Amino acid sequence: MVTTYVLDTSAFIYGTIPGDGEIVTTPGVYGEVKDEQSKLRLDMLQGLQIIPPQDSFIQAIGKMAEATGDDQRLSGTDRDLLALALEQQAAGKDVELLTDDYSVQNIARKAGLRIRALRQKKSRYGIVWEMRCTGCGRAYREGETCEVCGSPLRQKKRFATRSK
Repeated sequence: MVTTYVLDTSAFIYGTIPGDGEIVTTPGVYGEVKDEQSKLRLDMLQGLQIIPPQDSFIQAIGKMAEATGDDQRLSGTDRDLLALALEQQAAGKDVELLTDDYSVQNIARKAGLRIRALRQKKSRYGIVWEMRCTGCGRAYREGETCEVCGSPLRQKKRFATRSK
């Protein structure tokens, strides 16, 4: 089966483009590429498909991001990229998402997508973000102040799963 590579902006910046398989990205990634060398790489890449994801997949990614607490960390382009990868996978394709963004990797892991890190190390754990009281340590989904002791809440990560 031919692999479909879904490329994040960093793939064009670093020049890490797979030589085999199908290559896709989103219009948002195309818009994020700013420097001349990366733009040239993007424009000259033969076979690159720029595909906007379907709304149903964007909504599915939004729900996953809310569940992990990554919803505040993902840009619209990140959501579209993940939605496109999920859509390609749902179409029966063998998909690999190329990104260095840890929040994107976190949601991709939750969605069951294969990930390839480019320059950074691949994240080893699934992360769930939660609000924690700085005083008593209680966990909250949202808010700024603890209802019990009145101390401020801070966003903390909790490692949920380890990946290979």
